[in-house]
Amino acid sequence: MAGGTPMTSSGSQSQDSKSRVGSVFVASQYKGAMVLLVVLYFIIGFTTVLNDILIPVMREIHQLSTMEAMFVQSAFFIAFAIWAIPAGLVMERIGYKRSLVLALGIMGIGYLLFIPAAHYMEYMAVLFALFVLATGVAFLQVALNPLIVKVGPEQTGSARMNLGGSFNSFATTIGPLIGGAVILSSIQEIDFASHGEYIIAKAAAVQIPYMVQAVAIIGIAALIYFTRLPKIDSVSTSSADSQVKGSFLDHKHLMYGAGGIFCYVGVEVSIGSILMLYLATPEMGGLGHEQAVPLLAYYWGSTMVGRLIGFVVCQKIRTQYLLQIVTVAALALILGSFMPFALENTVAIPVLFSDMAAIEVPLAALFLILCGLCHSVMWPSIFPLSIANLGAFTPKASGLLCTMIVGGGILPPLQGFLADSIGYKWSFILCALCYVYILFFAFVGYKAGQSNKISETSSDEISVANT
Repeated sequence: MAGGTPMTSSGSQSQDSKSRVGSVFVASQYKGAMVLLVVLYFIIGFTTVLNDILIPVMREIHQLSTMEAMFVQSAFFIAFAIWAIPAGLVMERIGYKRSLVLALGIMGIGYLLFIPAAHYMEYMAVLFALFVLATGVAFLQVALNPLIVKVGPEQTGSARMNLGGSFNSFATTIGPLIGGAVILSSIQEIDFASHGEYIIAKAAAVQIPYMVQAVAIIGIAALIYFTRLPKIDSVSTSSADSQVKGSFLDHKHLMYGAGGIFCYVGVEVSIGSILMLYLATPEMGGLGHEQAVPLLAYYWGSTMVGRLIGFVVCQKIRTQYLLQIVTVAALALILGSFMPFALENTVAIPVLFSDMAAIEVPLAALFLILCGLCHSVMWPSIFPLSIANLGAFTPKASGLLCTMIVGGGILPPLQGFLADSIGYKWSFILCALCYVYILFFAFVGYKAGQSNKISETSSDEISVANT
């Protein structure tokens, strides 16, 4: 889910200069910083995907409805709506390095809050811990995207974004496997005297991954403090920036892009959140949590594979075209999962790192898993198209777009409500509507309010950046 955008270069820069500068991937003085920034992308992914494991666990411990269980995502992602823009203001005041350290400190507090929350089995305390944790992630996300662009030439910013995104996706791939092993599988073989003892043991198991991450995040914060990071000016003085007038909210393509980010994050999180619960239903084979975890890992793993492919493909195809292709494919997969043939026919999916050789599931489950492949390049496509030609307004626009990550906290409960009301299968109509909006942005919205000349320049700059 983490991502970012290359900052487009000034229109006065020559093509030869762009090609020469673009051949450098990371500035030599920032190689250590680049490693730490990529690690932070990994941490964001790992932290976020643990929510998908937490949802069925909280549902079982506290006897929740599907919609109530989805408030796990609401507590997490609502923090982005509250803190993304203030985080940008804080960064202008204290700088990017101190903002990173502050973000990691807040995350550490959030991790530690899980210890009493899980011990006393208070659902509201868990939600509060998630909110504090996500507050730190929101600060981290807003600072991370511009920094990874600035540790090297802006023309290779998108490539560094894709590299960071790949590690983020790697974390979301192995996160369910590790979280499932620690929280779910570790207590499966224990013979409990009562169901109450089993619930207590499961609640205690929730503490372990968050305690480990708390220790790790403190160490990384110390490393960040002593690492050299690039300085980013809040306002550019280039000729391109001086041409930007009015408010950043006046740019229609940015507003449409904000809706695109909202829908993309919302649908990506919704599918990941509800997948394990859907797989447990009779129509999907009635899989237990331990059996469903590898399939959840495949969902996020397909995103990782897609980002690695996108690293190459985005150098050969314009951003808006790539977004159009993957969104059409995602819409086809969601609609295909409704079809009778997708529910009546099964497919054997091999399982890695498990005693199970393969899991037999309806074809619809495979369709939903493959949606992750389509999601892989949506963030690095929507983001740069949304901030094209904004110049000095780019930092504020970045804060607005990061605020729209709140879609991950609003759409999952809505889908949970639909699942409780009309069934899990038909709840995915919400995802289909999100894809329809992203298609609108990919074909029309990204160039709204811009002249043909500006739109063409934007596309060319993004194409250069992707190389």
